[in-house]
Amino acid sequence: MFRLYLSRWPSLRRLPVLLPLVEPAAQGDPYAGVDARELLRGGLMALSRMQRAVLVLSYLGDLADEGIAVML
Repeated sequence: MFRLYLSRWPSLRRLPVLLPLVEPAAQGDPYAGVDARELLRGGLMALSRMQRAVLVLSYLGDLADEGIAVML
C-alpha cells in the first residue's frame, strides 16, 4: 500500500501553468482595460468552481481561511 501511495504521489502533484507576460499598453490606448479584463477572465475560467469560490470569498468577502472553510 505504501509503495502504491508513493508511486501515485508525483502524478497527483500539479505544477502551475506559466503564462507569458503581457506587454504594457501604449499610452492613450482606449482598449487597454478590455485586454486586461479578458486576460483576467480567461485565468479565472481556468480555475475550478471551488477555487473561484475561494477567491471571491477572500477578495470580496474579506474572509480569513477559517471563515472560507466554514462557508464552503
